[in-house]
Amino acid sequence: MNKIMDKKEDIMKLWHENVDSILAKQSPKRREREQKRIQIIRELMSDSSLGKDLLDWADDKGITILMDKQVRSNGYYCDGLKTVVLSTNVPNGELIGTLAHEIRHAWQDDQGLLPTLNKSMDNNSAQTAIEYMVQVRFLEADASAVGNTVLEDVIEKRGKLAMLRHMSVAAMILHVTEAKVSLEGKFKNFFSDTPRKDAYDEHSLKNYATYMDIPNIVMPSGKMEYDDSKFHRKHNIPSNIGLNVYDEASIRKLGEIFNQDNYMNNLPKNFHQDPFYSAGFSLRADDSRLLKRVNTIKNRHKTRKL
Repeated sequence: MNKIMDKKEDIMKLWHENVDSILAKQSPKRREREQKRIQIIRELMSDSSLGKDLLDWADDKGITILMDKQVRSNGYYCDGLKTVVLSTNVPNGELIGTLAHEIRHAWQDDQGLLPTLNKSMDNNSAQTAIEYMVQVRFLEADASAVGNTVLEDVIEKRGKLAMLRHMSVAAMILHVTEAKVSLEGKFKNFFSDTPRKDAYDEHSLKNYATYMDIPNIVMPSGKMEYDDSKFHRKHNIPSNIGLNVYDEASIRKLGEIFNQDNYMNNLPKNFHQDPFYSAGFSLRADDSRLLKRVNTIKNRHKTRKL
């Protein structure tokens, strides 16, 4: 047990040194500006009871919150590294849901549900690309439900007109239309939202492929200032299989919300076996070819082990 803990502590020390070296290259004005933005986003998010619970949990667990001016997505969580990163290119109001979403990933990580990949296929041989993609679907559906709920809570409390100071009209309309949907409903809506689901399928497939050393993989989110996958590969961080997509209890654990009832309680028995959740991969032609290539390499590796 001590060896595992020592390894985790060593990893976190290396990661903080990596973050400090990146921050040292940034101007003091930028760091001050971004810290002010993070504080504003936290204050807005605290208007939601669920948002406040998430922030309190994150503070208790020592989760670091940073900002990235390069990434094309709203934000990201650095797997296994207790770090949430928000985009500087998105309005503060729209980052409320993002911060809640990414802290939810930190919670998933803390519960052992978030998979972390490893460049050594020996350490990741039990997990196929499709299994990883299904994992990501369930995890993102949960984080999206939580993030959207928090943002909609804040909009309802502050008022639409007041929140237009912090977010675009398009983003406001998008979230107001789903405001009365429960956490369970939001979770299920993720799987009905084909463009969003397909985007995550593409991202998770390409992320998986990078750990197999397949060259020239271009991630949809673009470059990141705090690139956790690059850090993982450089230091060969131990992998974690994470959420068991074949175990209903493992998936239902995602529904735990601090002091609230599990929002998955009303989902039918064996719901996770429904193709609605785990099938329907509509990959583009180049991504389909990439999946075939990944599977070929994976099978070749298993054959060598035998």
